[in-house]
Order: sequence, then structure tokens, then C-alpha cells
Amino acid sequence: MKLSEKRNFFVWFILFISLLLIIGLWDFIPFILTGLILAYVFFPLFNWTSRKIKNDLVSAGITVAVSLLIVVVPIMIISSILVVQSGEAVNYIENTKIIPKITEFISAPENFQPYLGGEDLQNSLKGIAEKAVSLVTGYIPSFINFLSNFVLGVFISFVVLFFALIDRGNFLKFVESFIPVSEKAKKRIQDEGETVIKTVVYGMFLVALIQGAAGGIGFFIFGVKGAALWGLIMAFAAIIPVLGAFLVWLPVSIYLFASGDTYGGIGLFLYGAIVVSYIDNIARMKIFNSLGKIHPLVTLFGLLIGLPFFGAIGVIIGPLIIALFMTVLKIVHEEK
Repeated sequence: MKLSEKRNFFVWFILFISLLLIIGLWDFIPFILTGLILAYVFFPLFNWTSRKIKNDLVSAGITVAVSLLIVVVPIMIISSILVVQSGEAVNYIENTKIIPKITEFISAPENFQPYLGGEDLQNSLKGIAEKAVSLVTGYIPSFINFLSNFVLGVFISFVVLFFALIDRGNFLKFVESFIPVSEKAKKRIQDEGETVIKTVVYGMFLVALIQGAAGGIGFFIFGVKGAALWGLIMAFAAIIPVLGAFLVWLPVSIYLFASGDTYGGIGLFLYGAIVVSYIDNIARMKIFNSLGKIHPLVTLFGLLIGLPFFGAIGVIIGPLIIALFMTVLKIVHEEK
């Protein structure tokens, strides 16, 4: 076998093994990427503790412990808020007697008979109930499987975080060795990647936190039930530039107006149009420009690509892919 044929065989063999690894790890790739992103976010802490302690293993362990506290504690707080808000929602449903009205409507045959084609109403409702129970019970194993995979995925994320902190320098050198461009171009790609991650992670988190808090305050002032829950929803929606928060506060203000709370509806509309929109448009741009200039379309298209493929971590990975792709295109064009 000639040398060129051996080289081609070796290349195809590597590609084949890489494809098998991607297929085998596909469900856990978002968690692996999460671990790498966390390694970037918490590297300054690791670097500081490493200088103080002079032991990378201990420093990485401390960093992982701190990151667990930072991730787990907010989840626990949010969960407790959701429990309280859900209880308030249940009380609201009970006080407004929505369930009895629905029950009364369902129990009246004349409401359904025109649409049942003469079939027996009780048998039809029984069939619907059986299908509903079957559907729910069918999803239970899937939910248990999802939960177990999620717990395993979180464990993988923090294992990746631990080793990424320890071997960060070697890992970067290994990746850079496969990039067929000049050292200057490699540095440019690395800088662009760090800028995107820093801007998206810190910028989006800060904007979402501010908008969620502002939204929660507005919902509370104008008497919206479950204000904290709606504020949390707005915080997640704020990830989407321009329209994110708008898609939350506008329907709620319309609901208040339609339900008879005219002053609350108008007040929330003005609050959203002035306060929340200012944060979404002006404050977002100032925060993002202070961290690193990223065009809003890069963020938007990145979300459209990242979320379907990578889930929640796609909020970061999507814009990163778009930005790096554009940077590589510029480098290829300049080095022609």
C-alpha cells in the first residue's frame, strides 16, 4: 500500500471513529458543551485559587464546588417561588370557581350531542378519559428516562468542568493544532470565541435578570396574579432580542384590560412600553457594547440554530457558531 493510500485510509478511519463518537455521545453533547462553557466562566476563580493554593486538583475541586452552589441554589430558590406561585394560581382557580363551571359544562349532554354524531355521550367521554389516562401513563417511563439522563448529564457537565479546568492549556493547544491557518488567524478566532461567550453569558444573564426583575415588579404593581412567576417567564423570554419581553407583558396587559381591570391593563401596557422596552433596547445595547460588539442578528439566528439542536445551552452555542463562521469566512477571504 502506497504512503498516500495509507494516509487516506487513516483519515477515513479517524472520520469513521469520530462519527461513531458523535452518534454515541449525541444526547450528552449539550452537557459536555455546558461543562466547557462553565470552565470558561469559572476559570478566573480557578486561576485565583490555584495561585493561592498551588495545587490544581484542589483548586479545580473548590471551583466545581462553588459552581455547584451558584447553579443549585438559584434553582432551589426559583423552584420554591414556583411552588408558592403555583399554590396562588390554584387558589385563584378555586376562588373563581372555574373548575365547577367546566364540570357543569361537560356534564350537560346538550353541549356535546350536536358534535357526537348520535353516539352515546357517556361512552364517548369514557373513551376520551381512557385515552387521556393511557397517554399520561405512556409518558411516565419517558419522563423517568429523561430525569435519569438529565441527572447523568449534569454529572457529566461537572466532570467535564473539572478536567477542562486542569487541562485547559493542553486542550486549547490540541484543538489549535488541527486548525489550518496562521497563528495570527488562530489568535483572532480564539479572541472572537471568547468575546462571544463573554458577551452572551454575562450580557444575556444580566439583561435577563434586569428585565425579569423589572417585569416582576410591574406585574406586582398592577395586580397580576403570580407576579414572580411571570417575571421569571419574562427573564427567559428576554434572551430573544427586541421581541422577547414584549411577547410576555403585552398579552398580560391585554388580559387585564379584557378581564375588566382597565387601569391595570393600561398601566401595565405603559410600563412595558416605557420601562421594559428601554431596558430591552437601550440597556441591552449598552451592556453588550461594553462587553463586546455582537450584532443582534447574530444572537437571533444563533438562537434559531442553537436551541433546536442543543437545547438550553444553544443560547450560547448558537451565536458562537454563527460568529465563528463569519470570522472564519473573513479570514479565508483575507488570506486568499
